[in-house]
Amino acid sequence: MVRKRLHWLLVWLQAVALFLALSTEGGKPFCHPGQTLGICDCEHQDSTCWRDQGAYRVEFAALLTYMILAVLAAIGLESFSLGLRPVVAAVHVLAVTLVIPIFCSLFFPLPNQLFTAYSYFIVLGAAISRLLQVVLWIDFSYDLNDKLFGHARDVHRRTISGALHKGAKAGIVVTSLLLVAGSVAASVHLCVRRPGLTWLVCCAMILSLACLLVSITDWCEHGSLLCSSVVMIYVVYLCYDADKALPVDHDMQSQRDFTPVGVILLFGTLIYYGVCYGLGTHLTGSSEHDPDRNACDLIVRCLVHAAASCYICAGLATRADMYRGVICIGVVFAALVLYGWTLVAPKFLTDRSF
Repeated sequence: MVRKRLHWLLVWLQAVALFLALSTEGGKPFCHPGQTLGICDCEHQDSTCWRDQGAYRVEFAALLTYMILAVLAAIGLESFSLGLRPVVAAVHVLAVTLVIPIFCSLFFPLPNQLFTAYSYFIVLGAAISRLLQVVLWIDFSYDLNDKLFGHARDVHRRTISGALHKGAKAGIVVTSLLLVAGSVAASVHLCVRRPGLTWLVCCAMILSLACLLVSITDWCEHGSLLCSSVVMIYVVYLCYDADKALPVDHDMQSQRDFTPVGVILLFGTLIYYGVCYGLGTHLTGSSEHDPDRNACDLIVRCLVHAAASCYICAGLATRADMYRGVICIGVVFAALVLYGWTLVAPKFLTDRSF
């Protein structure tokens, strides 16, 4: 119970960091005309400097906070932030929440060039976060499919009529077909808008369709039509991410506007992570000989949120260049490899339960 409450604390910290990054304009209200110290030097830069430098500092503060929490959890102080009594819990939550603005105030005087260099690390962290989101979407799809079928099967056993069982199957099939149709329509739209990415979209769709066809065969006992369609539409979304990250001119770097879709999807997966058992249960399976996952669960959750802070930062201080574009393209294929592995893993890991 304590670990679950700690996860919601991590989500709360993520929301606080996002609010600070969006509302402070990078510290502009705290700078006086003529100042050039730290972030105040943005007064002499382009209009996106305040946005980018503010996001770098706030999300770096969040990253450090999560890393500190992970270290505390590793040394056995996982109950440091939530006490059993409500008053004690409230004091601990307030104290941990204040860490982020305190770090931000310490980072404001630091040179902008330092955080500009940090932005290259953010891109790698954001890529890791995207792959973690793929894993969580896979877990969510499998769990939802199992719950729908399991509930309908239980009702079918208790009643004579199998209408609910048939309805659950029909609902899953219809939902999956709608997701596949949406994926195809979005892919066509992207190819028309950005012909240079046609090769990426076609490869992603062919591999996604191949995974879908494998998942519905008798050979793939662990497959799921719903999961395949969810992965397909998320892979198309990742292709749009690549489109956003790649510049129109290969030799130029350009700014991009912030779009909230990615942040909304991120918080959706983090909320699901708070109510599910763990991360990647359908990638590795389970065995009675496995060590207790609770021993390192909080550490993993802190690291997942640390990567998520990089993802949010990359979304707030978004720009297009070849470095970011190539990494986003790599994420598309890595996501398909992860899902493909869930389909064949039971054939290789025969001693584990999926």
